[in-house]
Amino acid sequence: MGTSASLETKYLKTLDDLFFAVARRRVEQDERFGGPRHDDTHTRQEWADLIVAHTQAAVDAAYYPAFEPEMFDVAGLPLAAIASARRKASE
Repeated sequence: MGTSASLETKYLKTLDDLFFAVARRRVEQDERFGGPRHDDTHTRQEWADLIVAHTQAAVDAAYYPAFEPEMFDVAGLPLAAIASARRKASE
């Protein structure tokens, strides 16, 4: 029983660390590109294209260190797209 709880705790800690890293990347993306004012200029197709482009960059990386930063961009972009769509829907 202790082993299962220990594995679950370790797994949840790993997820917490990853979710925090994605949130941090969203903050960086907002700072770099201008936040909601910029995000709300994108269409659904443009969001999809950005996600695909960053996914492809992760796949094309010649070495592993480039993979993780690109995947954090990939993880953050749908959050920005969803937030933008919600803002637009509430207008």
